[in-house]
Amino acid sequence: MATELSRLIIASYEGEYLDTEPAIPELLIPEVKVLDEGLAPLDEANPIESLKTDDTSSIESSGDIQQAAPENKASAPASIRDTRLFHGGGHAVFNSGSKYTGAFSLGFMHGKGVFNWKSGLCYEGDFDNNSITGEGAFTWSNGSKYTGHVKNGLRNGHGVFECSSNGEHVQYDGEWKNAKLNGFGKLVYNQSGTCFYEGTWLAGLKHGKGTMHYISGNIYKGEWYHNIKQGHGKMIWFDRGEEYQGHWANGLPHGYGVYTWKIARAQAHQLPVQNKYEGEWVQGKRNGFGVFTYASGANYSGEWRDNLKHGKGSCIFENGRTFIGEFKNDRPVLEAPRYQNELPFIFSLKGICPPNVDTVTIEENLKSINTVILRHIDDLRQIYSYYSSIVVSDDNESLDNRAITRIQLWKFFEDCGLRQRGHSFVALDRAYVAHLKDDPLLEGLYKDPHNVTHHFIFRDFLDVILRISFLVYKGTTPSAFSMHEYGPAASFNHMIKADVLGVLAKRGNAIARASAAASAAEPVAPGALEDVDEDMIGPVADSMTESNAGALLFVEMERKFSAGVYELYSQLAALHFRETVTIRILLHFLNVS
Repeated sequence: MATELSRLIIASYEGEYLDTEPAIPELLIPEVKVLDEGLAPLDEANPIESLKTDDTSSIESSGDIQQAAPENKASAPASIRDTRLFHGGGHAVFNSGSKYTGAFSLGFMHGKGVFNWKSGLCYEGDFDNNSITGEGAFTWSNGSKYTGHVKNGLRNGHGVFECSSNGEHVQYDGEWKNAKLNGFGKLVYNQSGTCFYEGTWLAGLKHGKGTMHYISGNIYKGEWYHNIKQGHGKMIWFDRGEEYQGHWANGLPHGYGVYTWKIARAQAHQLPVQNKYEGEWVQGKRNGFGVFTYASGANYSGEWRDNLKHGKGSCIFENGRTFIGEFKNDRPVLEAPRYQNELPFIFSLKGICPPNVDTVTIEENLKSINTVILRHIDDLRQIYSYYSSIVVSDDNESLDNRAITRIQLWKFFEDCGLRQRGHSFVALDRAYVAHLKDDPLLEGLYKDPHNVTHHFIFRDFLDVILRISFLVYKGTTPSAFSMHEYGPAASFNHMIKADVLGVLAKRGNAIARASAAASAAEPVAPGALEDVDEDMIGPVADSMTESNAGALLFVEMERKFSAGVYELYSQLAALHFRETVTIRILLHFLNVS
């Protein structure tokens, strides 16, 4: 910060005088409080380059737009023969080479005026008894400009500063204190206006609440401390499909927060489209207790250390198998349950089978239930795809998770005719979670059975049908069921044939089109896939374009061959003792076949 220019000496003056005699023998301009403001942070540092990365450390320089050194020191006093006071309009030239044109009052620069320094800096605006105070504009020789409030030669109050840095136009519009950004303001770092910070400042640093739009397109909105993300905030990395919302410390996730990794899918159905971790963080790593929901539908809830599962935890695999125990370095200490080809889906039969039933009977029931699923797997997948694709948000935007939501599930109940037969949505929700009371993994669903944010993967969808079928057909005589099934599989099969497939018959065209849309990962608007009278559209071949012909062909091939492909996939998974088949395994199989 420059100091005041002390005692400027008049070399020449042209203008108006005060007629009365002065009280001093010689005329000097005493203690002119004019400061030569300069430009620092946008010359000393490169804020544009530093914003090209979203480093969690400090992004830019301090932002302190400093003052340049004074361009003139006072010369020794010199007498002026004319001892009258300057008063009114005038033009003064100082020994330093600086010039002033404007209003004088009793020998002081006072009112509106223009002061030009020898260095090229110019101020035009208000003067108050030789002090630059009020409103005015500074213009630098390099083209930089400030317009706004000034006090004692320093930027104070609201003002706009503009300059050029590395070919980019930079502008700050906001509050100042002692020539530093202080209070609320917006700093734009590029000509297009896409990279900017808008929020509160303290002594030239981002401090308090504010939103930073990075040059990459990523956004942070939340709390800052001396240019560092600290406190509560939300960071969205649009360039890599990630998002974190929670607490920060020293620019890193620290404390409780939720991190989401979105995953692009070619076919948007059956599983979520994101990984999500919700829990504790320490210096940017998962540490402490947290819940990780995988895009495959699997879920881990337990302790973490340095981003690895470590300590006590529980895991629910995508097929319904569970493991509770100790984890070390991301692996269970004891062997987790393996995938069984004859039981691709595992369900809890608590509340359906008698409480004293033996494990052999339970396994036989599960085999029978899986047989029913594999018999209808194509139709069930198409129905699931249709309902998971329906957009239910008010703003008509696609959901961030394409697994079926509870609201979409209610729509499915409605189309099955369950509500018309006296089964309310509330009762159906409670029937599905009744067996989860005191469950060490899923008790949260029991306590909040109507949570509309809950999502159901394909395996959960099958579990819902199984539970609801037991509720709806609990008192039905066995003779009404198929002779090929027994126990819970009988009511399960009956509901699929009588109610679920009835939806397929009613909305066949809509569901087929939804399957085609799902392969293109496009959401389906409500009512957009209602059935159309065949007489109105004519023969399918006449109206079929090349694009939808390919989609319908894909749907037909999926209906015919998906069961065989699924069986092959299951055998490969069992052969390699894996929950999923990798691309490497699949390519090896195709190569040797």
